[in-house]
Amino acid sequence: MNHHDGANWMLSETPIYARLVEELGDVPTEVNRVSVQIHREADRAVDFSALRGCAAGRHDRPLPAALLSMP
Repeated sequence: MNHHDGANWMLSETPIYARLVEELGDVPTEVNRVSVQIHREADRAVDFSALRGCAAGRHDRPLPAALLSMP
């Protein structure tokens, strides 16, 4: 059972949950969607692949300028 199956069960088996979803929207599903989006954005923003390549002796990508100017 994935989290969507659980949410569907909650809607069908618990009227209070169904009413809350009607009134407020499916907050857990929306929170999950936003969380996945934020994780993807963070992965793109914090890309250490250039450093891993240098540590392994590969210099196929130049280091970011911010790292080159560090003392």
